[in-house]
Amino acid sequence: MIEADKWSQVICNSFEQQAEEHRSLKFKGQVVRHFKGDKYLVINFARHTETGELMVIYKALYGECELYARPYKMFNEKVPKGKCNPTKQKYRFELCNIESVKGKSCEQFCKEFLKEDK
Repeated sequence: MIEADKWSQVICNSFEQQAEEHRSLKFKGQVVRHFKGDKYLVINFARHTETGELMVIYKALYGECELYARPYKMFNEKVPKGKCNPTKQKYRFELCNIESVKGKSCEQFCKEFLKEDK
């Protein structure tokens, strides 16, 4: 349950600020790219049992495909200034467009896939 002072804070925020703060809620079941380039599948959202903090549960799409939990606020934040940002993303995690490979030749798919990762 949200406390009264938090309600007033939510109400006072502009629509744009609220939209930006909650932009990642649509990421459930989607592939996202971290600003350093790796891709992840957003599994779901959960609440921390002690603090009630909203967490993002996501899985790496590389290596051992480990499962991670990160605070929602951190997951949704802009890339911190001074961090190496090879993707030039605005946010720490952004949606990654994954197109169907159905109907594409293996050569065409591999060429496009390798190009995307650069």
